[in-house]
Amino acid sequence: MPKELLSDDGLTQTIIHQSGDRLVTADIVPGKRIDRILEANKQVRDQQNRHAQGHHVASIDPVTYENWKREWQAKKEKYSWKEYLIAKLNDPDNKYLRTTTSTIGITSQDRL
Repeated sequence: MPKELLSDDGLTQTIIHQSGDRLVTADIVPGKRIDRILEANKQVRDQQNRHAQGHHVASIDPVTYENWKREWQAKKEKYSWKEYLIAKLNDPDNKYLRTTTSTIGITSQDRL
């Protein structure tokens, strides 16, 4: 069975194909689409109001989000999803996903 496109939501393409006796699906985010996310993040970062509360802090492509969610599953006894996500976004290796130049924080109200 050749690879077939199941869906395309404008960001992620879902592809299906057969591997032996198994049916396999894969979510793919083409590079140009990720580039659009990163460029939009940069534009917001350059125009931000640094004193705003509750503002947009990041855009994350679906594949990265799902990978982080799986990583968190092994650590969820130690961290809430919100704490884990904030730590990932504050990691210097992931700064390109942020739409703010400042560190993303967690308030006492956010700690449940």
